[in-house]
Amino acid sequence: MPHGGGWRLFVFDFDGVLVDSYSCLPMVYEHVGGEIGLRAGELKAFVKRMIDAEDREELVRNYDRSAWWPMVLEEFGVRLGGDRLDGLVREYWRMRGQLSERADGAVELLRWLKGRGALLAILCGSDGLRSMKRERIDA
Repeated sequence: MPHGGGWRLFVFDFDGVLVDSYSCLPMVYEHVGGEIGLRAGELKAFVKRMIDAEDREELVRNYDRSAWWPMVLEEFGVRLGGDRLDGLVREYWRMRGQLSERADGAVELLRWLKGRGALLAILCGSDGLRSMKRERIDA
């Protein structure tokens, strides 16, 4: 920062820090379940199973939903592949981006830091699709 000796570089995570993209996951997976034809009675179990699987896969840094979704979908009697699976993953990201909300005060903090000459960076995991994280950050 310009006023001597202070911090100059600030690094933030994106999901869960600058943006709340987690609280919308039940709605997103409910939508996905509807898209694949699950009945209302199956949706609650599907949503829970998908969120549990997502948490587990993120722990091992597997962000490619096209790689692990088929295993979970098969548990519900759904087999998808190729373009249909890719389209569903894109729909997931579209909805997650649309329903995510900026964290309270995040924009103001970033502007305040930038206005004082700070360098800002985002350090985050992948979204599994090329340039998807960039699209979500730019939104």
